[in-house]
Amino acid sequence: MTLVEEYVRAHTLERVYDDVLIPALLLAWQDRKQRILLGEDEAFILQATQDIVAELEALMPEPAAGEAANEDAAVSMRSPAWIVGCPAHHEAEQVIVQMLQQLMQPMGCRVEVISTRSHASDIAARIQQESPALIFIAAFPGSLPQTRYLCRHLHKEFPALHIVVGYWGDKEEFDKTLVRLRQAGVSYLTTSLLQSRSRISALLTDPPALSEPQPLDRQVTQTN
Repeated sequence: MTLVEEYVRAHTLERVYDDVLIPALLLAWQDRKQRILLGEDEAFILQATQDIVAELEALMPEPAAGEAANEDAAVSMRSPAWIVGCPAHHEAEQVIVQMLQQLMQPMGCRVEVISTRSHASDIAARIQQESPALIFIAAFPGSLPQTRYLCRHLHKEFPALHIVVGYWGDKEEFDKTLVRLRQAGVSYLTTSLLQSRSRISALLTDPPALSEPQPLDRQVTQTN
């Protein structure tokens, strides 16, 4: 935690998540898939990451009055905006949704973190009940079948509702993934929490006409 605290003092919280914590979750997922890690080891890493995310919330600086007025004025007009945040399949994806939940709080947005145990029909019923502003789905590369299924189901039920997918998979397969998810009803595809927050903020600030076709984000975050 000390190393993370030092990193957050020199970088934005999105960078801490995108550069440090999410790569660690992805590595643990890959090692577990290759049987390098035991299930209890992966569970320990997930819990430790959740604990760090909770502790980092206390370190978040309050936005300056002028900064908040310039950056979030349009969003606050529609606040409190409610966003459904879904992990595609894995508990690590649920932790990523929790990170997004934290990042969206200063903008007056409430992200409801859906459990990995929730079925698509349960999520649809929740959306029908509360009418959220949009849907965010966090997906690791091994969860693309579940992601496409969930997107198809929700897009069929709510065709006017934007679906933003944050995808932490193989960058070389990005274009293919983009096409497949677009066919499943996804509005935007992002590859980092920084991109995700930016895209969601834009949708909440200046929602486009529903009749206009929506492009996908094609920028890919470079990793070292």
